[in-house]
Amino acid sequence: MTRFARTAAFAAAVAASAFAYPAAAQQARYCNGSLVANAFYSNVISNGRTAEVEYHGQFQNMDPNRRAMTATMLTLARIGNFTVFRPIARFDLNAFQQKDITVLALRTSNPGGTGAPAPAQVGTQIRFTCSYR
Repeated sequence: MTRFARTAAFAAAVAASAFAYPAAAQQARYCNGSLVANAFYSNVISNGRTAEVEYHGQFQNMDPNRRAMTATMLTLARIGNFTVFRPIARFDLNAFQQKDITVLALRTSNPGGTGAPAPAQVGTQIRFTCSYR
């Protein structure tokens, strides 16, 4: 077997293993299952002394009646020991549309964002109301 063939076989095996062992889902459902968050993640923005941790979600409108929706996040003052200082108020999604939404931001005294809640934890704390059109 040539070096190229071995490399190609290895690459194919690695690619196939990605399908055999998918990443754990972080999916969360809101509004009676019509609003689905397929994933949550966070970004740390540091100024060298403190940090702002932004939380994002990939939201999708899965309304079975194929209606457009407006999702409004209910007020959330704290998550754990952290004060929520920048929640997003509302966003629109057409039927089956998916959007990446900044859900909220927290401040932490650690410049690396260490100690802030995990993105999946934020997903379990937030609540939405949905209206349809």
